[in-house]
Amino acid sequence: VGRLCFFLYVCRPPRSQRDRASAASDVYKRHSFMSSTDFGETWTNTVGISGMNSGSQTPQMASFSGNIYVIWEQKPDMISNVMEIYFVKSTDWGQTWSSPINISNTTLSTSRWAQIECIGNTVYCSWLESITYPESDIYFSKSTNGGNSWTTPVNITNDSRPQNRIFMDVFNEESIYIASDDILTFNFDEIYLMRSTDDGSTWSTPINITNNSG
Repeated sequence: VGRLCFFLYVCRPPRSQRDRASAASDVYKRHSFMSSTDFGETWTNTVGISGMNSGSQTPQMASFSGNIYVIWEQKPDMISNVMEIYFVKSTDWGQTWSSPINISNTTLSTSRWAQIECIGNTVYCSWLESITYPESDIYFSKSTNGGNSWTTPVNITNDSRPQNRIFMDVFNEESIYIASDDILTFNFDEIYLMRSTDDGSTWSTPINITNNSG
């Protein structure tokens, strides 16, 4: 936004702040945020936004005006075998942040590779939900009040093709697109595309847009 730049990254705390026996564990990761108002010449001090020992990873960020929205995946506790999607926001250009909230809330399956976009105060999120790898489906949720509350996540694919990764882009309420890398057979993937024209309420059937011969 003008001269303003954001930098979001995953870091490990110093060894002195970690349990020595688990120093190499993914639990000892957190997301940190920095901003610059002069095209990256100088930067603010680092702000941790996910907790010191959250084990968070794969962050994504969207922003509009002074609002910055961030999501990532992490285990809800130290003994869990699944990942959940967590969300935080800042309404003052990243100076202060809300507490993380779990927006996937699927205790029996893993939520990964989330995407986030926003239009004004409406925030959109999609991710892959998997009970048994590589089986998976794309789930979608949105907030119309800047992330204060979220719709119940909905399975928008519900088909037999597992997905590896997804990418979401939101142009307006009538043009929300999700592209996915779908596994057809071992070592053979295709790119599928789906669209919503009603702000995410309904979705088109995914279509194969690569159609490789194999």
